[in-house]
Amino acid sequence: ESEIYRLRGEIFMEAKNYDKANEAFLQSLNLCHTSYKNWRSLAFASEQFVEMAEEKKKSDSEKLDWVCTAIEGYLKSLKYNLFNSRLYIIKILDLISTYARIDDQKRIQKSFGEEFKKSQVWVWIFWIPQLLEFAVKSNTEFDIAQRVLCKIAELYPQPTLYTCRHYFWHKAKEPKNRTTSESK
Repeated sequence: ESEIYRLRGEIFMEAKNYDKANEAFLQSLNLCHTSYKNWRSLAFASEQFVEMAEEKKKSDSEKLDWVCTAIEGYLKSLKYNLFNSRLYIIKILDLISTYARIDDQKRIQKSFGEEFKKSQVWVWIFWIPQLLEFAVKSNTEFDIAQRVLCKIAELYPQPTLYTCRHYFWHKAKEPKNRTTSESK
């Protein structure tokens, strides 16, 4: 039955009836909160709601509500079906990166932190290089990247050590490459 509500929500999204779509997605989650498809659909819809809020020049608070919902949806989708949801990590990182600048109350950090605690850490191993780059952007991004990297390092030290060593070695070489190419 939850699948029917989820599909109704997607149909309402296509018809641009966003209020009914949101109601349908929430109803599908009430019926089955462990379905990754329900969480994924809610996350996709929330991303569209964010885009719509930007077009209509809505308040930052309203945008952040939908961003947090999308992040939570993707993380819960990841929790309930690792295989099909692993690639949503890049969407999570993109949402955080895009909206961290307007998040004064650290709402993104809180929603990410609550759901990250419940997710499998090993799926983040493949994203260590992106997390290292992510850490140098802003305070919110640094805090999130630090949380993930520390958890990975705690449970899986070898991939963290190797990737960090390579990353910092590469960064140390970078200025030398720039100066030699500029002098030519």
